[in-house]
Amino acid sequence: MIRFIIKRKVLDRHSECESERFETLDVDVPELEVVLLRGGTGMNEHDISHLVGVEIRREASNAG
Repeated sequence: MIRFIIKRKVLDRHSECESERFETLDVDVPELEVVLLRGGTGMNEHDISHLVGVEIRREASNAG
């Protein structure tokens, strides 16, 4: 299970109020877990993976 932590920032132009909050989403993504858990550290070496970004890719059939 992977917990995604999402930061959401909202600005209401009418009240000029800006707010920020965090939301979490727990999802089973076994392929991603395998990639993030591989490797490790040793005395003279390391192999560490980090997730650096996420994008939404819409299917061509849903783009219309």
